[in-house]
Amino acid sequence: MTIWKQLHTLSQNKMPNTFFNVMAENVEPHSTLILGVSGGPDSVFLLYKCLEITEKIPLKLVVAHVNHNLRPKESQKDADFVEKLAKKNNLTFESTELNLADKQKSGFEAAGRALRYQFFEKLRKKYKAGWILTAHHRGDNIETVLFNLIRGANLTGLKGIEKAIPTRHLLRPMLDLSKNEIITFLKSKKILYRVDQTNKQLHFSRNWLRHKVIPLFKKINGNFEETFAANIENFAETADFIETCCVEWLKNGFPLDEFLQIHPALQKNILVYLYKKTHGSTQQLTYKSLREILKVLKQKKAGCKKEFGTKCAVPKCKNDAR
Repeated sequence: MTIWKQLHTLSQNKMPNTFFNVMAENVEPHSTLILGVSGGPDSVFLLYKCLEITEKIPLKLVVAHVNHNLRPKESQKDADFVEKLAKKNNLTFESTELNLADKQKSGFEAAGRALRYQFFEKLRKKYKAGWILTAHHRGDNIETVLFNLIRGANLTGLKGIEKAIPTRHLLRPMLDLSKNEIITFLKSKKILYRVDQTNKQLHFSRNWLRHKVIPLFKKINGNFEETFAANIENFAETADFIETCCVEWLKNGFPLDEFLQIHPALQKNILVYLYKKTHGSTQQLTYKSLREILKVLKQKKAGCKKEFGTKCAVPKCKNDAR
């Protein structure tokens, strides 16, 4: 990584170190990157920062745009803007259109996100890219954790957005940057971007948090973003430590008598870990389900069973009378 170190010396005053460090730790020279670019300020920032890097380090950038068709005329203008931006910088441009008209308002976000990542993954395979980069920033991370907290997430849900997910080839180098830093950079460089008016529509849960809830927190604590970002880091470290404990405990299988003797917090997190291993996520696992599963395990009755989500039952236990 010598070339990265040389660039670091040259660009310390030009590029936020947090952005640079994430890139340096994960991206190899001569690799291909898929950039998710909507045309908004965050993704335009991502594009220009990656272009700065390519001035010193050989990388191939592929600009990927998803037209959600939520604002027919404006959505097309977004697509045209991103395409022109890509061509202006001699970059490969790929786009797709989604039809979410049949989705309920509450399902727009989830459906759009799933289809968007499917498109990005398709492009990653097509271009044999190393990473898919998205423009999530610190504010997005805070909104995610608050949303999970309100919905009733376990500790894993409070870890926030991960900077790098190697198994999914996802990289988010902007998570330590604030919205204000992003806008300040764009204005200083007189870089144009598009404004999505749907970001102001309050029937989207994230917009409600962004425009109504978080401003109230900031009235209580002017440094709310910095403070909460530090809390997210603490949550993540605690969650990682507990997951390590879960993995260590499960090395001996699932001896029920021993399981019932350990701390309730570890019991729940072991079940959460097993659920995630089986289902891929814990979005459908509620605290009510966890309590019911623990109740079944404590009964230790033969033939007693509680479905562990939709795919499997409570794990088979050693020394279990069932």
